Amino acid sequence: MKVCIICIILSSLIFSVSAFGQYSNPEYQITYLMDINQKGIYINGTPSQTDAACIKENDIVFVPIRTFFSAAGFSTFSDDETQKFKSDIEGTLFYVDGVNNQIGFGDFKYTPLIPPQFIGEECYVSFQDLLGLMEYDSVNGFIYMSVGSDFIEKIENHCKEMQKGEIYIFPVNESIVYRNSKPISFNEKIHIQNGYMMIPLRDTIQTLNPNAEIQWNEEKKMAQIQFNDKTLTFDTVNQKVYVNKYELHLKQNIETQNNHLFISLRDFANIVGLSDYLIYWDAERKTAYVRMAI
Repeated sequence: MKVCIICIILSSLIFSVSAFGQYSNPEYQITYLMDINQKGIYINGTPSQTDAACIKENDIVFVPIRTFFSAAGFSTFSDDETQKFKSDIEGTLFYVDGVNNQIGFGDFKYTPLIPPQFIGEECYVSFQDLLGLMEYDSVNGFIYMSVGSDFIEKIENHCKEMQKGEIYIFPVNESIVYRNSKPISFNEKIHIQNGYMMIPLRDTIQTLNPNAEIQWNEEKKMAQIQFNDKTLTFDTVNQKVYVNKYELHLKQNIETQNNHLFISLRDFANIVGLSDYLIYWDAERKTAYVRMAI
């Protein structure tokens, strides 16, 4: 059944090719696909054995990038002692630096949301940190990467977009958030309610945009916020949130504590348009890591 699904996915991604590595037209893509539950990689639908497979930890998929880049014909180097991965992409170095927790290509570099793992001669990077470079079919359990004449541009765009984002760290039971490792004090503590991390709304908004306009209607128990190009309305009586007058579904009710509104981090991400892949929950440390370019 999975072979059929792979063929269907690949048929929508690839075209005919005269020979491996030679493009029949400038837009041609060779697709490299891996089942996250197995070793082996499919190259335009043809299976090839590999020594590495994806690693799954909780809800995170770590991708063996040396396997992907090597399959694509690029020279690669990975070492668990030095925590370094390198791949020469037509004269420009794509690298992962585990010591300094950085990923880069040419002039662009960014901090991964989740630290990469080095095991033997393989480097594993979370899919969250490969958005735009690789795709993840979470329903069928496939990771895939397409390589064509635009691959250098694809890597540059990926790193450029990731570089724009800042890493915010939200620790539970603390009245503080970290932006790129720098602490910012909150007036209220972050906490957990019904399994959801609840963050103080005013503190969070002002951290992201100090110029945001926040108004409170005491009679209606309603907050209205001008946040960047959005008008956000929080109706605490009817437990509704509107973004530019469009209602959004809440995963967790809005809370009021000490005259401050709290909203779940997941709901806030939905409000500002953040993908779930940009949020990493560290259950052991009870801390959320979020990449935001707002």
